[in-house]
Amino acid sequence: MLTAEAARHLADGLDLLGRGDPGRAVFAFREANRIAPDSADAVAAMGYALGRLGAPDRAAACYREALRLDPDHVAALTNLRSEEHTSE
Repeated sequence: MLTAEAARHLADGLDLLGRGDPGRAVFAFREANRIAPDSADAVAAMGYALGRLGAPDRAAACYREALRLDPDHVAALTNLRSEEHTSE
């Protein structure tokens, strides 16, 4: 469960992604992850932002960490498969 502060940073990051600013979104997701280190959502979202920034290896590492935290995290699994397929 996310704290209100972590949820706010996660929401801020998602808003920044929606506005086309993945660089700033990464910082928001990192802050959410700092506050809630067990949040698969924050880590997976950071992976997505890193992928948008052209860092597929770092994105894949985030997705793997999100799956370690929550093996059923659909977005992390889907995005990891996409990153792995793209890098082949």
